[in-house]
Amino acid sequence: MPNALGSGRNAHRGIGHWNVTYQVASEELFQIWAKSTGTGLPDRQPGDPLPRMELDGTLVADLNEQGLATCVRIFWHSNASIPTAAKDRD
Repeated sequence: MPNALGSGRNAHRGIGHWNVTYQVASEELFQIWAKSTGTGLPDRQPGDPLPRMELDGTLVADLNEQGLATCVRIFWHSNASIPTAAKDRD
């Protein structure tokens, strides 16, 4: 669930933060994601589970008098990791 970090002194700007971790659904989808975003591929052995992805982001929105967004900027970072059970085998 996103966290609203507040609008500070400017009632016409809002900031939010979000974070999500999920299990990659298929090898093919992970390869596509990694290539399109520049996310590094973790070292894996044949038979290792698919990586987990963590996305962490911040959104800054400028709002008009009606509270509608006039400009939205999203900044995010992704990280791929191997589930712990696969790491413990090494």
